[in-house]
Amino acid sequence: MELIKFENRQPSRIWFHVLVSVEEFKRAINSIAKIKIKKFTVPGFRKGKAPKSVVEKYYGENVFYDDAVDFIFPEVLDFVGKESCTDILKGDQNMALDMIKTEPTQGLEIQATIDIKPTVELADYKGIHVNVPKNEVAGDAVDRHIEGVLNRHARKIEVKDIPAENGHVVNINFTGYIDGEPFEHGAAESFDLNLGSHQFIAGFEEKVVGHTAGEEFDVNVTFPEEYHVSKLAGKEAVFKVKLNSIYKREKPEFNLDFVKETSQFDTIEEYKQDIAKKLESNAQLEYERRLNMTVEERVIGLVTSEVPKSLIDQRVTAMFKEFETNVSRQGIKMEDYLKFSGLTLDEIKKNMVPEAEDNVKFMLALNEIIVKENITIPDDDVDAEFQAIADKYKMDVEEIKPMISVDEIKENLKFSRAFKVVTDNAVNDWILNQEAEKNTPEITPDEIKPDEIQPNEEV
Repeated sequence: MELIKFENRQPSRIWFHVLVSVEEFKRAINSIAKIKIKKFTVPGFRKGKAPKSVVEKYYGENVFYDDAVDFIFPEVLDFVGKESCTDILKGDQNMALDMIKTEPTQGLEIQATIDIKPTVELADYKGIHVNVPKNEVAGDAVDRHIEGVLNRHARKIEVKDIPAENGHVVNINFTGYIDGEPFEHGAAESFDLNLGSHQFIAGFEEKVVGHTAGEEFDVNVTFPEEYHVSKLAGKEAVFKVKLNSIYKREKPEFNLDFVKETSQFDTIEEYKQDIAKKLESNAQLEYERRLNMTVEERVIGLVTSEVPKSLIDQRVTAMFKEFETNVSRQGIKMEDYLKFSGLTLDEIKKNMVPEAEDNVKFMLALNEIIVKENITIPDDDVDAEFQAIADKYKMDVEEIKPMISVDEIKENLKFSRAFKVVTDNAVNDWILNQEAEKNTPEITPDEIKPDEIQPNEEV
């Protein structure tokens, strides 16, 4: 092969002109012919049994050319990347072909423009400043948690001849109408609604309060302008409601018997200590989550290089596949989701673009940190990660290994360790300010010298 010429067309694209020798192109033709020849039918031969020379004579000498070009193209891109010292992004969506010329006596000639991995400069990824408050567990948090547990164990007791009020659970039938027509997913039978939970749109629950079991009535509401179902946003609706029954919730008493029945603890003190420990752990996890999110935003902001559109498109495609899977897991067909949401496939993908671009920038930044920090993953760490995954899913480690490649494990570990370099070196100004306030000594009036007092200043 010969790289005749290449040019930088944009910060993240190059144009190249390559000549593949006659011998190399013939080798590609012969390789692809062994694979493709089985589909050809030639008179006098059983399907797929005609020799290559006979197939070429019958169908034309260039019958294998297109497939041979596809076959050798990855090798061409590897060659161009090596010769031009660039990291080429492979894939049809990354490339625009200008010319492909095939001549049996001259080989294969290709001119194309293709995306390359952009150069990312991250001079100051260490010492990033953030301002993330650290979660403090409130003094009454344990009591409020216990109150929630008691509510979850509360019994429903039907009440009669009294109007519904906040805190009651009402069982209702309802059908929603807009402009006199029922709308999709706007009806239910025997639905339990906890009044005061704000489970329904604003105004609905308040207008059920005061009604008694057996009543039928209308509830007039307006959907919020930012409602998640776009075709309902801002619309006025009427719900025809039948109140079937009303229940109050009777909470159990919090005592030693309750603790023993609902936990593994033998004393109330142990039970409360365990709750406090879990609340502290959850608060720390939430703090770390918000810290990581903020640091990630800062890292994304450090990437000023232009991101190839092809990388963003690839990420959107991956995100959309994940979205399709999540919708399917909920038992919803995509066409039904589109009707319900009022969105089109193109609109959904377009909405994913900003997040996709941030994802790409973040991964490019981590790749650069991996290089700068010379992060490598020893085999022992790979084995430990396989074992951790097996333990998480309660599977044998040998069952896990065929499901995940070693390269994938190494790549994920490199990314996580690159990000840890950033988070470990991040500076949380909120914590620094808290420590400064704690360390600031209080000054009594007796310690202030007369010349330190300004006119009209009171001590």
